[in-house]
Amino acid sequence: RTPPTSHPDADSTAAWGEYFAMGVCAYCHGPNLEGQMVEDGPEPILAPDLRASGQWPAEMFHEVMTTGVTPDGREMNPEVMPWTMTARMTETERESLRLYLASLGPAAPTDA
Repeated sequence: RTPPTSHPDADSTAAWGEYFAMGVCAYCHGPNLEGQMVEDGPEPILAPDLRASGQWPAEMFHEVMTTGVTPDGREMNPEVMPWTMTARMTETERESLRLYLASLGPAAPTDA
């Protein structure tokens, strides 16, 4: 996936969400946001597939992105997942991100 070359308006559109995701989220979650191992810190971590969060109801997505608590009750480490940054985004900016992630379709099934 190639990052957008122009900065779209920060309104409630998937285009702005894509611009943000490719500029910020793709660094850890991979160029297609499908997740990958990140080896920048003292130990490798798995950055999950973000397509799954695009399928959450809007209220859940905004709650997770502003509180740092996942739907299963796990607190995200802000040094690993910068939820404190997404918490400072406007609701319109977060919604744009959610719309873009939702446009990617569901995450691939994983082996349990």
